[in-house]
Amino acid sequence: MNQQRDFSMCGHIAAWSILKYYENSFSLTGGKNLSIGEIVEHLSEQANRKLPSTGLNLQQISSIFKAYNFTPIIIKREEGKEDEFFREVLAYIESGIPVLAASNTKEHVFSIIGHGKIKNRNDIEDNKEFIMHAEYIDELYISDDNYLPYRKIECKREAKTEADITISDIDFAVIPLYNRIHLEYRALYERDKSYIETNNLNVKSGIIVRIYLLSSNKLKEKVLQNTEINPKLQDILLRLEMPKYVWCVDLSTKSEYTKNKVSARIIADSTASAGDTSPWLLVHDDTSIKFYDKEEWKMLKEKIEPYQFNGDNLKGYLS
Repeated sequence: MNQQRDFSMCGHIAAWSILKYYENSFSLTGGKNLSIGEIVEHLSEQANRKLPSTGLNLQQISSIFKAYNFTPIIIKREEGKEDEFFREVLAYIESGIPVLAASNTKEHVFSIIGHGKIKNRNDIEDNKEFIMHAEYIDELYISDDNYLPYRKIECKREAKTEADITISDIDFAVIPLYNRIHLEYRALYERDKSYIETNNLNVKSGIIVRIYLLSSNKLKEKVLQNTEINPKLQDILLRLEMPKYVWCVDLSTKSEYTKNKVSARIIADSTASAGDTSPWLLVHDDTSIKFYDKEEWKMLKEKIEPYQFNGDNLKGYLS
């Protein structure tokens, strides 16, 4: 996409490309043929003029997404917490949500649209309480208006790469969330971490944790089609009342992980507030199922074998 200098720059184009994705996939922009001109018209003029453009600040980029009924969040990479930043970005990418990334050092904005293959790694310590799924991913894919789409960037600064940028060069990320999703990844991660570490689940040390958003319709569709899942768990999941989108937390041993299977799972309410200490809708391990039904918690003792689950996350969390 050619930058038109005074009229459009990389920030305009990155925001436009993300909205075009939603327009083409889900008709979320009203079915119009979205143009760069329309993007410019939706800009806030609080800090900079719309035209001629000298580039967009993060607040102006957020105002573009707000004009299309998204509630964007802005996350910052903090020194010494690069791994946490990467995990957070990846969780939204895993959910099928394209992320707008901004680099101060490179003076550039682009969109992150996917990740590379999951690596079968043996160099991760087993003595951790749990291991995040992000540790098995080394590459992200971006759409950069200066190049053809699907460029690969590395998640480690020292790695060889086809791009002149790595995850460490990204200073901020803007996440265009559906406006009913109130519970953000960061708050959910802290709840999950506490829940797992206080032995509320019958899981082994070194369990691998994968967190992502999914529509309740897609979740129930996958559960219905699953021939491996425990029938009682399947019935509860299909009958359970859920909001439009839920957070899924899949837990697997290393052996199960390589087979794309889960032995424990947490499903959380995406409409819960950040202050809600127990946003869970359903929790199960290999010995029991706990679920929230008709304003009370219920528990069923049940032997649950590991089952395969693929949410097709990168095909779009809104589907």
